[in-house]
Parts: sequence; C-alpha cells; structure tokens
Amino acid sequence: MQKRRDLSKAEYLDLQTVFDIYGIKPSTIKREIWEQKARKLDKDSKRGIGVSVPHYRLGGKIFFKKNEIDEFFERMMVAVEPIE
Repeated sequence: MQKRRDLSKAEYLDLQTVFDIYGIKPSTIKREIWEQKARKLDKDSKRGIGVSVPHYRLGGKIFFKKNEIDEFFERMMVAVEPIE
C-alpha cells in the first residue's frame, strides 16, 4: 500500500506534484516554458500554466508556488448561470 503525501501545506510544487494534483502533464508545462522563451510570447491569459504562472528553478528542477497556480485557475474559471 502506497502512502499518500500530505500536500495541503506544500508551498512549492514540482512538476510531478502538479500533475498529481491538477492533472497537467510535465511535458506540457516544459513545452510551454520553452515556447515562451523561444518565441518571446507576450503574457497571454489564455495560455497555459507554463506561461501564465511564474516558475522557479531549484537544483535543476522546475517548481511552482501552489498559491499562484490556484490563483491562475480561479482567473480561468467561468461563471455559469443556472438555466431556468
């Protein structure tokens, strides 16, 4: 039986943890970061997490702040009105 990590208090998340929590593949995030650098993309709110959320490199690994990811998803949420 695999022991689940308690990520409720984690401040920095690595790519695998981002995948475990939010379901975004690490390869997608790496590609978005590469595209941002290679193509000098403007900050576009419709782009993915790798462009819209700042990333940090610590010891050769890519990390994101959990609260910044949560804020990104809150901005992306669309208000849906109930159908009457």
